[in-house]
Amino acid sequence: MTATIAAAVCACGPRGPGATASDAGKFRFRADRVPVRTAFHYVKSNIDGTQPIRVTVYVADTSHLEVVKLEPQHRDGVLVKAHVDWTTFSADTIQTVGLLPGGERAPGVTAWLTGNGAFVVRRGDRSDTVPITRLPVHVYDFDFVADGPQLLSFDGTATIRYEGEVPCHAAICRRYKVSGPGLRGAQGAIWVDRVQGHVERIEIPVPDNPAWRDFKLELQRTQPMDRAAWERWLADAVRGL
Repeated sequence: MTATIAAAVCACGPRGPGATASDAGKFRFRADRVPVRTAFHYVKSNIDGTQPIRVTVYVADTSHLEVVKLEPQHRDGVLVKAHVDWTTFSADTIQTVGLLPGGERAPGVTAWLTGNGAFVVRRGDRSDTVPITRLPVHVYDFDFVADGPQLLSFDGTATIRYEGEVPCHAAICRRYKVSGPGLRGAQGAIWVDRVQGHVERIEIPVPDNPAWRDFKLELQRTQPMDRAAWERWLADAVRGL
């Protein structure tokens, strides 16, 4: 499986040949809504709850995210750092490193979105460039697990539609349906906290990694952290592998 890209879309007007269509103008960035210096602790699993692992998202500032995926059963993990470009509402640079017991780090992947509508990913001496037909764009397999001839592929668009408000955990969430060719024609759902704006749960019947059958992400708790506290938490988590 290669890492896949799906472009999140609504509706879009005409565009010139070869140009990248964009729905970014339908969104509005509000810096005051970004929960800076907060860690969101999730469990990732199959939809039925099997094969659970820990995933933590740290909001370093209004445009930088750090994501840690820990797999104690394999005694490793991945740290992903991303910069979000709020003019495209996409992560325009992504860097990964492997996390190993004892604090060692293994070389990972560097990926970036170019100004002419392409996504480039590089691992060692391997490199792939994939044209992007529509923005915003989302890398579905964020740690670039690849066992095929390509590191990256563009699988098509994904449409996200609001369906209504529902209870979730201790909050009220806005539920969105996500579907389209970017998800192989499957339909999933995303639950977003109505007040705070963060993701509470995602269920999509398409795996983001070949080790899983499908995909579920569910929030366990949030934790305020300054930079020093985040670094301590990360070091402790790696020691526990």
